[in-house]
Amino acid sequence: MEKSRGFTLIELLVVIAIIALLMAILMPALQRARKQAAGSACLANVKSISTAWFIYQLENDDFLVPSRVLSGQNTSWVQLPQDEAGNATPSQNIACPLEDKIRGIERGLIFPYMGKSYKAFHCPADHRRNFGIEGYRSYSIPGCLNGWAKGYKYQIRRYAQIKSPAEKYMLVEEADSRGFNSTWWALGTREIGYDPVQWWSPLAVWHGDSSTLGFCDGHAELHRWREKLTIELGRKTVPQGYNYGITRVPEGHRTDIDYMDRGWAYKFTE
Repeated sequence: MEKSRGFTLIELLVVIAIIALLMAILMPALQRARKQAAGSACLANVKSISTAWFIYQLENDDFLVPSRVLSGQNTSWVQLPQDEAGNATPSQNIACPLEDKIRGIERGLIFPYMGKSYKAFHCPADHRRNFGIEGYRSYSIPGCLNGWAKGYKYQIRRYAQIKSPAEKYMLVEEADSRGFNSTWWALGTREIGYDPVQWWSPLAVWHGDSSTLGFCDGHAELHRWREKLTIELGRKTVPQGYNYGITRVPEGHRTDIDYMDRGWAYKFTE
């Protein structure tokens, strides 16, 4: 009887090399596909929130939903993380459980317009958990849209005050390193003393070189950033932590900050 012949060492190495080559070819494609899927899901999330935000003002005499995130219930578009009794539970060491963060979303004014789905507030590509930050809500509303402290005059409270709503963003992906996106998203704008405008709140760049934005007419876009500075700033805020304050943008690198300045709904005229 003839003996069966096994693989030689060289044949085995050739097979391993071919498998490794195929993996090297396929992995980037799989990663791109995963990023595209996350981007599509995020775009759907932001579209859903933007539409709910738009419908809110239609049913509330043109008044915008408050964007300043507070404790309690029915005081803002979302609330701070809270326990069942409504006590705020956010902390700098990210100790509050996910259930408290979800409860804060569900007790916000915009949630009834969302089809009862809290999952729309989380971007699948939000990877703060990789750095020990248990963030859930991935999006924030700019402070100029009914968000500043009561009595602050440099803000918009009614939809009719928004000029060219299709060009003004109302939702931004934010990379707050505290585990919850506190208050609102902000720029260092002219009404608070910065000319030219500068970065302030951390911007999330979860989708390669792009971020998802929602606009005041209810549509959403995946916006590609042009400046290396913008992308690097967005990527480093989470792993390194972020101390709130102004990040100045040098001349010659202002393409992105100027885009966000044009889309800032409140226009300072004094």
